[in-house]
Amino acid sequence: MTQRSRWYFIAFGIGMFALAFLQDAILRMHAPSGYIYPYLLTTFHSKYYYLAVITEGTGPGWLVSMPYLITPHAGSIIHYLYFLLGKISLITGLTAYQVYLISRMIGAGLLIWTAMAFMKRHIPSAVARTAFFLYLLVQPWPFWNNGNLFVQGFNHWVWETGEAVRRIGMLPPHATISGGLTVLSLLLITDLTKRLVWWRTILAAILSFIAGIIYPMPVFVVGVAYGAAMGCWQITRRIVQKKWERGEILRSIVYLSAGVAAVLLLRQETAKGYPWSVWEWEVAYFNGPQGQFWLRYPQQLGILLPLALVGLMRKSVSVVDWFVRIWAFSGLLLAPFATSLHLATYRIIQAQQWLPLSMLAAYGVHDMFVLIRKRNPRLAAAVRTIGGGLIVAYFAVYTSLAAYRVVSALWPYYRNAYISPDEQAAISYLRTNSKPDSIIITDMYMSNVLPAFVRVRTVIGYPPNYQNEADFQRDVSLTSAFLSRTMPEQDARKLVDAWRTDFVYADGSSGIAQRPYTFLVPVYRNNSVVIERVIR
Repeated sequence: MTQRSRWYFIAFGIGMFALAFLQDAILRMHAPSGYIYPYLLTTFHSKYYYLAVITEGTGPGWLVSMPYLITPHAGSIIHYLYFLLGKISLITGLTAYQVYLISRMIGAGLLIWTAMAFMKRHIPSAVARTAFFLYLLVQPWPFWNNGNLFVQGFNHWVWETGEAVRRIGMLPPHATISGGLTVLSLLLITDLTKRLVWWRTILAAILSFIAGIIYPMPVFVVGVAYGAAMGCWQITRRIVQKKWERGEILRSIVYLSAGVAAVLLLRQETAKGYPWSVWEWEVAYFNGPQGQFWLRYPQQLGILLPLALVGLMRKSVSVVDWFVRIWAFSGLLLAPFATSLHLATYRIIQAQQWLPLSMLAAYGVHDMFVLIRKRNPRLAAAVRTIGGGLIVAYFAVYTSLAAYRVVSALWPYYRNAYISPDEQAAISYLRTNSKPDSIIITDMYMSNVLPAFVRVRTVIGYPPNYQNEADFQRDVSLTSAFLSRTMPEQDARKLVDAWRTDFVYADGSSGIAQRPYTFLVPVYRNNSVVIERVIR
Protein backbone atom coordinates (compact mmCIF):
# COMPACT_ATOMS: atom_id res chain seq x y z
CA MET A 1 0.00 0.00 0.00
CA THR A 2 1.31 3.44 -0.93
CA GLN A 3 1.92 6.18 1.62
CA ARG A 4 -0.87 8.17 0.00
CA SER A 5 -3.38 5.32 0.45
CA ARG A 6 -2.31 4.87 4.06
CA TRP A 7 -2.96 8.51 4.85
CA TYR A 8 -6.30 8.32 3.01
CA PHE A 9 -7.52 5.59 5.36
CA ILE A 10 -6.11 7.28 8.45
CA ALA A 11 -7.61 10.69 7.62
CA PHE A 12 -11.04 9.29 6.80
CA GLY A 13 -11.08 7.10 9.89
CA ILE A 14 -10.04 9.87 12.26
CA GLY A 15 -12.49 12.29 10.64
CA MET A 16 -15.43 9.93 11.12
CA PHE A 17 -14.34 9.16 14.69
CA ALA A 18 -14.28 12.88 15.49
CA LEU A 19 -17.71 13.41 13.92
CA ALA A 20 -19.11 10.49 15.93
CA PHE A 21 -18.32 12.24 19.20
CA LEU A 22 -18.79 15.87 18.16
CA GLN A 23 -22.35 15.87 19.51
CA ASP A 24 -21.09 14.68 22.89
CA ALA A 25 -18.54 17.49 22.96
CA ILE A 26 -21.16 20.12 22.11
CA LEU A 27 -23.61 18.90 24.76
CA ARG A 28 -20.85 18.59 27.36
CA MET A 29 -19.84 22.21 26.75
CA HIS A 30 -23.51 23.17 26.89
CA ALA A 31 -23.94 21.72 30.39
CA PRO A 32 -24.02 24.48 33.04
CA SER A 33 -21.27 24.66 35.59
CA GLY A 34 -21.69 21.89 38.17
CA TYR A 35 -24.06 19.81 36.04
CA ILE A 36 -23.26 16.30 34.81
CA TYR A 37 -23.85 15.34 31.21
CA PRO A 38 -23.76 11.48 31.16
CA TYR A 39 -22.94 11.06 27.42
CA LEU A 40 -26.11 9.15 26.56
CA LEU A 41 -27.23 11.38 23.64
CA THR A 42 -30.86 10.69 24.44
CA THR A 43 -33.56 11.12 27.07
CA PHE A 44 -34.96 7.70 26.21
CA HIS A 45 -35.58 5.74 29.40
CA SER A 46 -33.63 2.61 28.58
CA LYS A 47 -30.23 4.25 28.07
CA TYR A 48 -29.56 4.65 31.79
CA TYR A 49 -29.88 0.87 32.03
CA TYR A 50 -26.30 0.45 30.79
CA LEU A 51 -24.95 2.89 33.38
CA ALA A 52 -27.01 1.11 36.04
CA VAL A 53 -25.44 -2.26 35.18
CA ILE A 54 -21.99 -0.62 35.32
CA THR A 55 -22.83 0.73 38.78
CA GLU A 56 -24.16 -2.70 39.78
CA GLY A 57 -20.79 -4.09 38.73
CA THR A 58 -19.00 -1.99 41.36
CA GLY A 59 -20.42 -4.36 43.97
CA PRO A 60 -18.83 -7.59 45.21
CA GLY A 61 -20.86 -10.03 43.05
CA TRP A 62 -19.92 -11.55 39.71
CA LEU A 63 -23.36 -12.05 38.11
CA VAL A 64 -25.59 -9.33 36.70
CA SER A 65 -28.68 -8.56 38.75
CA MET A 66 -31.32 -6.34 37.14
CA PRO A 67 -31.01 -2.94 38.90
CA TYR A 68 -34.61 -1.96 38.11
CA LEU A 69 -36.21 -5.06 39.61
CA ILE A 70 -37.12 -5.30 43.30
CA THR A 71 -38.12 -8.96 43.34
CA PRO A 72 -35.46 -11.69 43.82
CA HIS A 73 -34.23 -13.22 40.58
CA ALA A 74 -31.37 -15.32 39.23
CA GLY A 75 -28.11 -13.61 38.30
CA SER A 76 -26.92 -13.70 34.70
CA ILE A 77 -24.05 -12.93 32.34
CA ILE A 78 -26.36 -11.06 29.94
CA HIS A 79 -24.84 -7.63 29.22
CA TYR A 80 -21.75 -8.81 31.09
CA LEU A 81 -19.57 -6.21 29.36
CA TYR A 82 -21.19 -3.45 31.42
CA PHE A 83 -20.81 -5.47 34.60
CA LEU A 84 -17.07 -5.82 33.92
CA LEU A 85 -16.92 -2.10 33.15
CA GLY A 86 -18.23 -1.65 36.68
CA LYS A 87 -15.20 -3.52 38.02
CA ILE A 88 -12.98 -1.18 35.96
CA SER A 89 -14.88 1.78 37.40
CA LEU A 90 -14.28 0.44 40.90
CA ILE A 91 -10.54 -0.03 40.31
CA THR A 92 -9.86 3.22 38.45
CA GLY A 93 -12.22 5.51 40.34
CA LEU A 94 -13.85 6.62 37.07
CA THR A 95 -17.60 7.18 37.17
CA ALA A 96 -20.05 4.93 35.35
CA TYR A 97 -20.73 7.54 32.66
CA GLN A 98 -17.01 8.17 32.10
CA VAL A 99 -16.36 4.44 31.67
CA TYR A 100 -19.36 4.23 29.36
CA LEU A 101 -18.00 7.06 27.16
CA ILE A 102 -14.58 5.43 26.97
CA SER A 103 -16.15 2.11 25.98
CA ARG A 104 -18.18 3.86 23.27
CA MET A 105 -14.96 5.40 21.94
CA ILE A 106 -13.17 2.03 22.01
CA GLY A 107 -16.07 0.41 20.16
CA ALA A 108 -16.15 3.12 17.50
CA GLY A 109 -12.39 2.98 16.98
CA LEU A 110 -12.48 -0.82 16.80
CA LEU A 111 -15.22 -0.76 14.16
CA ILE A 112 -13.35 1.71 11.97
CA TRP A 113 -9.96 0.01 12.31
CA THR A 114 -11.17 -3.56 11.74
CA ALA A 115 -13.27 -2.50 8.73
CA MET A 116 -10.25 -0.74 7.23
CA ALA A 117 -7.99 -3.73 7.91
CA PHE A 118 -10.45 -6.27 6.47
CA MET A 119 -10.86 -4.24 3.29
CA LYS A 120 -7.13 -3.73 2.84
CA ARG A 121 -6.54 -7.46 3.39
CA HIS A 122 -9.05 -8.84 0.92
CA ILE A 123 -9.59 -6.37 -1.94
CA PRO A 124 -7.22 -4.33 -4.13
CA SER A 125 -6.05 -0.99 -2.75
CA ALA A 126 -8.03 1.19 -5.18
CA VAL A 127 -11.22 -0.78 -4.54
CA ALA A 128 -10.58 -0.73 -0.78
CA ARG A 129 -10.39 3.08 -0.82
CA THR A 130 -13.79 3.25 -2.53
CA ALA A 131 -15.20 0.67 -0.13
CA PHE A 132 -13.99 2.61 2.93
CA PHE A 133 -15.46 5.80 1.45
CA LEU A 134 -18.84 4.10 1.02
CA TYR A 135 -18.66 2.35 4.41
CA LEU A 136 -18.23 5.63 6.26
CA LEU A 137 -20.35 8.01 4.19
CA VAL A 138 -23.38 6.25 2.68
CA GLN A 139 -26.61 7.34 4.33
CA PRO A 140 -30.14 5.87 4.20
CA TRP A 141 -32.57 7.07 1.57
CA PRO A 142 -34.53 10.11 2.85
CA PHE A 143 -37.57 9.33 5.00
CA TRP A 144 -40.81 11.01 4.01
CA ASN A 145 -43.86 11.37 6.24
CA ASN A 146 -46.92 13.62 5.88
CA GLY A 147 -45.13 15.86 3.39
CA ASN A 148 -42.08 16.36 5.61
CA LEU A 149 -38.66 15.18 4.45
CA PHE A 150 -36.35 13.56 7.02
CA VAL A 151 -39.02 13.62 9.73
CA GLN A 152 -38.10 10.03 10.55
CA GLY A 153 -34.91 8.08 10.26
CA PHE A 154 -32.71 9.63 12.93
CA ASN A 155 -33.96 7.50 15.80
CA HIS A 156 -36.00 4.95 13.83
CA TRP A 157 -35.88 2.61 11.88
CA VAL A 158 -34.49 1.18 14.20
CA TRP A 159 -32.68 3.40 16.65
CA GLU A 160 -29.10 4.20 15.65
CA THR A 161 -28.33 1.46 13.12
CA GLY A 162 -28.84 3.41 9.90
CA GLU A 163 -27.40 6.92 9.93
CA ALA A 164 -23.68 6.83 9.13
CA VAL A 165 -22.22 8.70 12.12
CA ARG A 166 -24.68 7.22 14.60
CA ARG A 167 -23.98 3.61 13.63
CA ILE A 168 -20.30 4.22 14.43
CA GLY A 169 -20.44 6.37 17.56
CA MET A 170 -23.92 6.12 19.06
CA LEU A 171 -24.56 2.41 19.14
CA PRO A 172 -24.22 0.95 22.65
CA PRO A 173 -20.69 -0.37 23.30
CA HIS A 174 -21.77 -4.01 23.48
CA ALA A 175 -22.86 -3.80 19.81
CA THR A 176 -19.76 -1.99 18.51
CA ILE A 177 -17.17 -3.89 20.57
CA SER A 178 -18.74 -7.27 19.72
CA GLY A 179 -18.91 -6.29 16.04
CA GLY A 180 -15.32 -5.10 16.03
CA LEU A 181 -14.02 -8.24 17.78
CA THR A 182 -15.98 -10.42 15.34
CA VAL A 183 -14.33 -8.71 12.36
CA LEU A 184 -10.96 -9.00 14.10
CA SER A 185 -11.51 -12.75 14.47
CA LEU A 186 -12.34 -12.88 10.76
CA LEU A 187 -9.06 -11.17 9.94
CA LEU A 188 -7.30 -14.04 11.67
CA ILE A 189 -9.35 -16.94 10.32
CA THR A 190 -9.33 -15.66 6.72
CA ASP A 191 -5.57 -15.11 6.68
CA LEU A 192 -4.51 -17.61 4.01
CA THR A 193 -0.78 -17.55 4.81
CA LYS A 194 0.67 -20.71 6.32
CA ARG A 195 2.61 -19.00 9.11
CA LEU A 196 1.30 -19.68 12.67
CA VAL A 197 -1.94 -20.96 11.19
CA TRP A 198 -3.19 -22.81 14.28
CA TRP A 199 -2.22 -20.01 16.65
CA ARG A 200 -4.32 -17.66 14.52
CA THR A 201 -7.18 -20.15 14.54
CA ILE A 202 -7.16 -20.49 18.33
CA LEU A 203 -6.92 -16.72 18.83
CA ALA A 204 -9.78 -16.20 16.34
CA ALA A 205 -11.89 -18.73 18.26
CA ILE A 206 -11.16 -16.97 21.57
CA LEU A 207 -12.09 -13.57 20.11
CA SER A 208 -15.28 -15.05 18.63
CA PHE A 209 -16.27 -16.51 22.00
CA ILE A 210 -15.62 -13.21 23.81
CA ALA A 211 -17.56 -11.28 21.16
CA GLY A 212 -20.43 -13.74 21.47
CA ILE A 213 -20.64 -13.31 25.24
CA ILE A 214 -20.62 -9.51 24.85
CA TYR A 215 -23.34 -9.58 22.19
CA PRO A 216 -24.17 -12.79 20.28
CA MET A 217 -25.81 -11.47 17.12
CA PRO A 218 -22.68 -10.53 15.09
CA VAL A 219 -21.09 -13.87 15.99
CA PHE A 220 -24.22 -15.84 15.14
CA VAL A 221 -24.84 -14.22 11.76
CA VAL A 222 -21.18 -14.18 10.76
CA GLY A 223 -20.89 -17.82 11.85
CA VAL A 224 -23.83 -18.83 9.67
CA ALA A 225 -22.38 -16.91 6.72
CA TYR A 226 -18.87 -18.29 7.20
CA GLY A 227 -20.11 -21.86 7.63
CA ALA A 228 -22.27 -21.60 4.49
CA ALA A 229 -19.38 -20.08 2.51
CA MET A 230 -16.92 -22.75 3.63
CA GLY A 231 -19.45 -25.46 2.80
CA CYS A 232 -20.07 -24.08 -0.70
CA TRP A 233 -16.34 -23.65 -1.29
CA GLN A 234 -15.43 -27.16 -0.15
CA ILE A 235 -18.19 -28.75 -2.23
CA THR A 236 -17.00 -26.80 -5.28
CA ARG A 237 -13.41 -27.94 -4.74
CA ARG A 238 -14.59 -31.50 -4.28
CA ILE A 239 -16.47 -31.41 -7.58
CA VAL A 240 -13.73 -29.65 -9.56
CA GLN A 241 -10.51 -30.91 -7.96
CA LYS A 242 -11.79 -34.17 -6.43
CA LYS A 243 -10.42 -33.38 -2.97
CA TRP A 244 -11.32 -31.87 0.40
CA GLU A 245 -9.26 -29.25 2.21
CA ARG A 246 -9.29 -31.13 5.53
CA GLY A 247 -7.11 -28.61 7.34
CA GLU A 248 -9.42 -25.72 6.42
CA ILE A 249 -12.44 -27.76 7.43
CA LEU A 250 -10.94 -28.52 10.84
CA ARG A 251 -9.93 -24.88 11.37
CA SER A 252 -13.46 -23.77 10.48
CA ILE A 253 -14.97 -26.25 12.93
CA VAL A 254 -12.77 -24.96 15.76
CA TYR A 255 -13.56 -21.34 14.92
CA LEU A 256 -17.31 -21.83 14.53
CA SER A 257 -17.57 -24.04 17.62
CA ALA A 258 -16.36 -21.16 19.81
CA GLY A 259 -19.07 -18.87 18.47
CA VAL A 260 -21.73 -21.57 18.82
CA ALA A 261 -20.69 -22.14 22.44
CA ALA A 262 -21.11 -18.44 23.25
CA VAL A 263 -24.49 -18.23 21.52
CA LEU A 264 -25.79 -21.36 23.26
CA LEU A 265 -24.55 -20.07 26.61
CA LEU A 266 -26.43 -16.80 26.15
CA ARG A 267 -29.51 -18.73 24.98
CA GLN A 268 -29.32 -20.74 28.20
CA GLU A 269 -29.22 -17.48 30.16
CA THR A 270 -32.48 -16.26 28.61
CA ALA A 271 -33.98 -19.67 29.41
CA LYS A 272 -33.66 -18.76 33.10
CA GLY A 273 -36.92 -16.91 32.58
CA TYR A 274 -38.06 -13.56 33.88
CA PRO A 275 -36.50 -11.01 33.76
CA TRP A 276 -33.92 -12.40 31.30
CA SER A 277 -36.59 -13.45 28.81
CA VAL A 278 -38.22 -10.01 28.56
CA TRP A 279 -36.54 -9.30 25.21
CA GLU A 280 -38.82 -11.85 23.56
CA TRP A 281 -41.39 -9.09 22.97
CA GLU A 282 -39.10 -7.86 20.19
CA VAL A 283 -39.79 -10.95 18.09
CA ALA A 284 -43.54 -10.37 17.99
CA TYR A 285 -43.21 -6.65 17.32
CA PHE A 286 -40.37 -6.34 14.80
CA ASN A 287 -41.19 -9.53 12.89
CA GLY A 288 -44.80 -8.48 12.40
CA PRO A 289 -46.26 -5.99 9.92
CA GLN A 290 -45.57 -3.07 12.27
CA GLY A 291 -41.85 -3.83 12.07
CA GLN A 292 -41.83 -2.92 8.33
CA PHE A 293 -38.57 -4.84 7.84
CA TRP A 294 -38.84 -5.37 4.09
CA LEU A 295 -39.50 -1.66 3.54
CA ARG A 296 -37.21 -0.06 6.08
CA TYR A 297 -34.10 -2.23 5.81
CA PRO A 298 -33.54 -1.65 2.05
CA GLN A 299 -34.35 2.02 2.66
CA GLN A 300 -31.75 2.08 5.42
CA LEU A 301 -29.04 0.64 3.16
CA GLY A 302 -29.39 3.52 0.72
CA ILE A 303 -27.29 3.38 -2.43
CA LEU A 304 -25.21 0.50 -1.05
CA LEU A 305 -27.88 -2.07 -1.95
CA PRO A 306 -28.10 -1.44 -5.74
CA LEU A 307 -24.33 -1.00 -6.03
CA ALA A 308 -23.74 -4.22 -4.07
CA LEU A 309 -26.09 -6.08 -6.41
CA VAL A 310 -23.87 -4.95 -9.30
CA GLY A 311 -20.77 -6.12 -7.43
CA LEU A 312 -22.47 -9.45 -6.76
CA MET A 313 -22.11 -10.32 -10.45
CA ARG A 314 -18.35 -10.73 -10.16
CA LYS A 315 -16.98 -14.26 -10.26
CA SER A 316 -16.20 -15.84 -6.88
CA VAL A 317 -12.62 -17.10 -6.84
CA SER A 318 -12.02 -17.84 -3.13
CA VAL A 319 -13.79 -18.82 0.05
CA VAL A 320 -13.55 -15.18 1.19
CA ASP A 321 -15.46 -14.11 -1.94
CA TRP A 322 -18.19 -16.60 -1.09
CA PHE A 323 -18.24 -15.42 2.51
CA VAL A 324 -18.40 -11.69 1.72
CA ARG A 325 -21.39 -12.26 -0.57
CA ILE A 326 -23.35 -14.33 1.96
CA TRP A 327 -22.43 -12.04 4.85
CA ALA A 328 -23.48 -8.92 2.93
CA PHE A 329 -26.99 -10.23 2.26
CA SER A 330 -27.35 -12.26 5.46
CA GLY A 331 -29.93 -9.84 6.84
CA LEU A 332 -32.24 -10.47 3.89
CA LEU A 333 -31.42 -14.19 3.72
CA LEU A 334 -32.08 -14.88 7.42
CA ALA A 335 -35.08 -12.57 7.92
CA PRO A 336 -37.65 -15.15 6.70
CA PHE A 337 -36.39 -17.55 9.39
CA ALA A 338 -36.13 -14.97 12.19
CA THR A 339 -39.32 -15.97 13.99
CA SER A 340 -38.40 -19.68 13.86
CA LEU A 341 -35.02 -18.76 15.34
CA HIS A 342 -36.74 -16.65 18.04
CA LEU A 343 -34.85 -13.57 16.86
CA ALA A 344 -36.08 -10.09 16.02
CA THR A 345 -35.30 -9.12 12.44
CA TYR A 346 -33.53 -5.95 13.48
CA ARG A 347 -31.10 -8.01 15.58
CA ILE A 348 -30.11 -9.99 12.49
CA ILE A 349 -28.96 -6.85 10.69
CA GLN A 350 -26.60 -5.88 13.54
CA ALA A 351 -23.81 -8.12 12.25
CA GLN A 352 -21.74 -5.39 10.54
CA GLN A 353 -23.29 -6.12 7.12
CA TRP A 354 -22.31 -2.57 6.11
CA LEU A 355 -18.73 -3.81 5.75
CA PRO A 356 -19.24 -6.55 3.12
CA LEU A 357 -21.95 -4.51 1.40
CA SER A 358 -19.46 -1.66 1.00
CA MET A 359 -16.88 -4.05 -0.44
CA LEU A 360 -19.34 -5.41 -3.00
CA ALA A 361 -20.60 -1.91 -3.78
CA ALA A 362 -17.02 -0.74 -4.37
CA TYR A 363 -16.52 -3.59 -6.83
CA GLY A 364 -19.78 -2.55 -8.51
CA VAL A 365 -18.54 1.03 -8.83
CA HIS A 366 -15.15 -0.15 -10.11
CA ASP A 367 -16.69 -2.42 -12.76
CA MET A 368 -19.02 0.31 -13.99
CA PHE A 369 -16.15 2.80 -14.27
CA VAL A 370 -14.07 0.29 -16.21
CA LEU A 371 -16.89 -0.09 -18.74
CA ILE A 372 -17.43 3.66 -19.04
CA ARG A 373 -13.70 4.39 -19.26
CA LYS A 374 -13.29 2.05 -22.22
CA ARG A 375 -15.86 4.05 -24.16
CA ASN A 376 -15.27 7.57 -22.87
CA PRO A 377 -12.49 8.29 -20.35
CA ARG A 378 -13.58 11.91 -19.85
CA LEU A 379 -17.13 10.83 -19.07
CA ALA A 380 -15.82 8.29 -16.56
CA ALA A 381 -13.85 11.01 -14.76
CA ALA A 382 -16.89 13.30 -14.71
CA VAL A 383 -19.18 10.55 -13.39
CA ARG A 384 -16.67 9.69 -10.68
CA THR A 385 -16.32 13.30 -9.55
CA ILE A 386 -20.04 14.07 -9.64
CA GLY A 387 -21.03 10.76 -8.02
CA GLY A 388 -18.52 11.12 -5.21
CA GLY A 389 -19.53 14.76 -4.72
CA LEU A 390 -23.21 13.86 -4.46
CA ILE A 391 -22.49 11.19 -1.84
CA VAL A 392 -20.43 13.67 0.20
CA ALA A 393 -23.09 16.39 -0.13
CA TYR A 394 -25.90 14.03 0.84
CA PHE A 395 -23.81 12.81 3.78
CA ALA A 396 -23.26 16.39 4.93
CA VAL A 397 -26.98 17.26 4.71
CA TYR A 398 -28.23 14.08 6.36
CA THR A 399 -25.56 14.14 9.08
CA SER A 400 -26.20 17.82 9.86
CA LEU A 401 -29.95 17.26 10.17
CA ALA A 402 -29.44 14.16 12.31
CA ALA A 403 -26.97 15.96 14.59
CA TYR A 404 -29.26 18.98 14.86
CA ARG A 405 -32.16 16.73 15.81
CA VAL A 406 -30.15 15.08 18.58
CA VAL A 407 -28.54 18.22 19.95
CA SER A 408 -31.72 20.31 19.84
CA ALA A 409 -33.66 17.55 21.61
CA LEU A 410 -31.14 17.63 24.45
CA TRP A 411 -30.60 21.40 24.53
CA PRO A 412 -33.21 21.99 27.26
CA TYR A 413 -31.93 20.96 30.67
CA TYR A 414 -34.14 17.92 31.14
CA ARG A 415 -33.80 16.19 34.49
CA ASN A 416 -32.71 12.90 32.93
CA ALA A 417 -30.37 14.53 30.40
CA TYR A 418 -28.32 16.67 32.80
CA ILE A 419 -27.87 15.87 36.49
CA SER A 420 -28.05 19.05 38.57
CA PRO A 421 -25.84 19.84 41.59
CA ASP A 422 -28.82 19.36 43.95
CA GLU A 423 -29.50 15.92 42.47
CA GLN A 424 -25.81 15.03 42.70
CA ALA A 425 -25.81 16.04 46.38
CA ALA A 426 -28.87 13.88 47.05
CA ILE A 427 -27.27 10.96 45.20
CA SER A 428 -24.12 11.45 47.28
CA TYR A 429 -26.23 11.24 50.45
CA LEU A 430 -27.77 7.96 49.30
CA ARG A 431 -24.37 6.59 48.35
CA THR A 432 -23.14 7.26 51.88
CA ASN A 433 -26.24 6.43 53.92
CA SER A 434 -28.08 3.65 52.09
CA LYS A 435 -27.22 -0.03 52.01
CA PRO A 436 -26.56 -1.69 48.64
CA ASP A 437 -29.79 -2.71 46.89
CA SER A 438 -31.93 -0.39 49.04
CA ILE A 439 -35.33 0.06 47.41
CA ILE A 440 -36.44 3.62 46.64
CA ILE A 441 -39.79 4.99 45.54
CA THR A 442 -39.39 7.99 43.25
CA ASP A 443 -40.82 9.40 40.01
CA MET A 444 -40.12 7.91 36.60
CA TYR A 445 -37.21 10.23 35.82
CA MET A 446 -35.23 9.49 38.95
CA SER A 447 -36.33 5.84 38.99
CA ASN A 448 -34.34 5.56 35.78
CA VAL A 449 -31.43 7.75 36.92
CA LEU A 450 -30.71 6.74 40.52
CA PRO A 451 -29.47 3.15 39.91
CA ALA A 452 -27.03 4.56 37.34
CA PHE A 453 -25.20 6.53 40.06
CA VAL A 454 -25.69 4.56 43.28
CA ARG A 455 -26.32 0.88 44.01
CA VAL A 456 -30.02 1.09 44.78
CA ARG A 457 -33.14 -0.36 43.19
CA THR A 458 -36.22 1.42 41.93
CA VAL A 459 -39.63 0.22 40.78
CA ILE A 460 -40.65 2.00 37.56
CA GLY A 461 -37.28 2.99 36.11
CA TYR A 462 -37.13 0.52 33.22
CA PRO A 463 -40.47 -0.27 31.54
CA PRO A 464 -39.08 -3.15 29.41
CA ASN A 465 -38.58 -5.04 32.70
CA TYR A 466 -42.32 -5.51 32.96
CA GLN A 467 -43.88 -8.61 31.47
CA ASN A 468 -46.91 -6.62 30.36
CA GLU A 469 -47.81 -2.96 29.93
CA ALA A 470 -50.78 -3.11 32.31
CA ASP A 471 -48.53 -3.94 35.27
CA PHE A 472 -46.23 -1.06 34.44
CA GLN A 473 -49.09 1.45 34.17
CA ARG A 474 -50.51 0.16 37.48
CA ASP A 475 -47.20 0.77 39.27
CA VAL A 476 -46.85 4.21 37.66
CA SER A 477 -50.30 5.15 38.98
CA LEU A 478 -49.50 3.80 42.44
CA THR A 479 -46.21 5.70 42.53
CA SER A 480 -47.87 8.92 41.40
CA ALA A 481 -50.57 8.65 44.05
CA PHE A 482 -48.02 7.84 46.73
CA LEU A 483 -45.68 10.75 45.88
CA SER A 484 -48.56 13.23 45.60
CA ARG A 485 -49.86 12.02 48.99
CA THR A 486 -53.32 11.43 47.54
CA MET A 487 -53.10 7.78 48.55
CA PRO A 488 -54.64 7.08 51.98
CA GLU A 489 -52.00 6.45 54.62
CA GLN A 490 -53.14 2.90 55.28
CA ASP A 491 -52.82 2.02 51.59
CA ALA A 492 -49.49 3.84 51.39
CA ARG A 493 -48.14 1.76 54.28
CA LYS A 494 -49.23 -1.43 52.56
CA LEU A 495 -47.51 -0.32 49.35
CA VAL A 496 -44.26 0.47 51.15
CA ASP A 497 -44.34 -2.93 52.86
CA ALA A 498 -45.20 -4.77 49.65
CA TRP A 499 -42.32 -3.11 47.80
CA ARG A 500 -39.98 -3.46 50.85
CA THR A 501 -39.15 0.23 50.49
CA ASP A 502 -36.25 1.84 52.36
CA PHE A 503 -36.34 5.45 51.09
CA VAL A 504 -38.60 7.89 49.28
CA TYR A 505 -36.91 10.36 46.92
CA ALA A 506 -39.16 13.26 45.89
CA ASP A 507 -39.15 16.67 44.28
CA GLY A 508 -38.41 19.19 47.01
CA SER A 509 -40.98 21.63 45.60
CA SER A 510 -43.81 19.07 45.64
CA GLY A 511 -45.09 20.13 49.06
CA ILE A 512 -44.92 16.66 50.56
CA ALA A 513 -43.64 18.14 53.82
CA GLN A 514 -47.10 19.67 54.27
CA ARG A 515 -48.75 16.27 53.68
CA PRO A 516 -46.54 13.83 55.59
CA TYR A 517 -47.05 10.13 56.11
CA THR A 518 -46.37 9.18 59.73
CA PHE A 519 -44.22 6.19 58.79
CA LEU A 520 -41.76 8.43 56.87
CA VAL A 521 -39.11 10.65 58.43
CA PRO A 522 -37.21 13.30 56.39
CA VAL A 523 -33.47 12.64 56.45
CA TYR A 524 -32.17 14.92 53.70
CA ARG A 525 -33.34 18.09 51.99
CA ASN A 526 -32.01 20.70 49.61
CA ASN A 527 -33.61 23.20 47.23
CA SER A 528 -34.70 20.49 44.78
CA VAL A 529 -34.83 17.17 46.58
CA VAL A 530 -36.24 15.69 49.76
CA ILE A 531 -35.35 12.18 50.91
CA GLU A 532 -37.41 10.32 53.52
CA ARG A 533 -36.57 7.10 55.34
CA VAL A 534 -39.21 4.46 56.00
CA ILE A 535 -39.75 3.73 59.69
CA ARG A 536 -40.01 -0.01 60.28
